[in-house]
Amino acid sequence: QAISLRPGDKVEAVGFPVTGNHPPELHESLVRVLGPGEPPAPRALKAEEALNPNHQAELIRVEGRLLDRTVRPGEQVLVLQAQNMIFPARLNVSTNEDLFAQVREGSVLQVTGVCVHESREDEMPQVFMLLLRSPQDVQVLRGPGWWTRPQTQIAIGALGISSLAALAWVVLLRRQVQSQPQVIRQR
Repeated sequence: QAISLRPGDKVEAVGFPVTGNHPPELHESLVRVLGPGEPPAPRALKAEEALNPNHQAELIRVEGRLLDRTVRPGEQVLVLQAQNMIFPARLNVSTNEDLFAQVREGSVLQVTGVCVHESREDEMPQVFMLLLRSPQDVQVLRGPGWWTRPQTQIAIGALGISSLAALAWVVLLRRQVQSQPQVIRQR
């Protein structure tokens, strides 16, 4: 059923419930919009608290350090780390444009999304992911520190070039020193 919804809209839905390794779903459903409402407020959690089964399919807000980002057709993924947990934050998109191009690795982000556990029904969740609603669900709290991977690579490259230049200078000086006794003897 193609209808336009905004976060907070009140709806009535009927269908056949399906449960499993994903949030509950209604199949063959009919949805009727009852009216506008206030968007739900996200619950601020730590990453390990998000593993609580009570937070499955709940709108949550988590902080984490950006490790990597991926742009794929129809989807953009941010990989974050909080404490000792790594989790993805996914955004479904209709463009191939990198919406998070300005966000650099190592930045501390606050992400808001729907928590989805990835586990079997009889187990406690070990991992989770966040389904983002829009690019505005990602906020940069702090940029990366100065000493990031690109700066480290530049520093190592500069150190390597200076080492090669110093080695070349030493070789030239050694040749010059070895030729000086012959110059002195000739004079």
